[in-house]
Amino acid sequence: MTLMTKNSETGLNVQAVQLTPKMANKLLAHNTHNRKVVQAKVNLWAEAMKRGEWRMNGEAIKIAEDGTILDGQHRLYAVVQSGVTVPILIITGLPTRSQETMDTGKSRTLADVLTLRGEKNAVSLAAVVAGLVRYERWGVQASFGSGNAWPVTNGQAIQWLEDHPDVRDTINSIRGISKHANIPEKVAGILHYRFTHINKEDGEDFFDKLDTGAGMEQGHPILALRKQLKIVHDDPTQGYNPRRIGGLVLKAWNKYRDGEMDVKLLRFTVGGAHPDQLPEAR
Repeated sequence: MTLMTKNSETGLNVQAVQLTPKMANKLLAHNTHNRKVVQAKVNLWAEAMKRGEWRMNGEAIKIAEDGTILDGQHRLYAVVQSGVTVPILIITGLPTRSQETMDTGKSRTLADVLTLRGEKNAVSLAAVVAGLVRYERWGVQASFGSGNAWPVTNGQAIQWLEDHPDVRDTINSIRGISKHANIPEKVAGILHYRFTHINKEDGEDFFDKLDTGAGMEQGHPILALRKQLKIVHDDPTQGYNPRRIGGLVLKAWNKYRDGEMDVKLLRFTVGGAHPDQLPEAR
């Protein structure tokens, strides 16, 4: 069904349409005056469309009087990529220079949505939930990545949170650990949740020792981990790399679980000719 209104004074047409991939492709043929496409944004919206999360929200595809797309190219590309028909508004007949005032806001992030829902520690919760969704869907190699390669929609993350409410306990548990052990909350939260679901007692003991550094003799893998995390934190040439930090923690966890007590040094290489692969937690 298509609903259309026309303003005779301005020449604008406003239509609510079921936008098919074929229609989107036709409109994109006139995409001659737009910014570079951000593929990560296309991937995210295409994923939302395929999951049935796309909703008509009043934001429109805006098209100039000469047929040029002024705003909405990413949504159009997402429709084509997803192969899904979605409801959307289309406004035509706009002056070409009106593009100068468009798209000056920013998209609502997962943390924004969680804040609106009344969640505490929304920023950390959003990062950990997104990482855990990636872990479950694409494996450990994706867990510390971003939406560029492994997109997670807000709807997907919220559904995961509703199915796994105990992740909130993890967020409460790791807040002090992050500061005391020089480990980012995102990495600590993802791995705390995974470890305690492999073995709750071992997972809690591992992070308690990582937090305090107490009750361990030389050679203990968690002492070696604390030492290496401080080196990474204090060395500005290394930079913050969640994959490196996650790799170090995973290595220490596996050695802890295997009972290795002669660990002098932990290393994890993220670049070069022979980068390490993130190990699976055992």
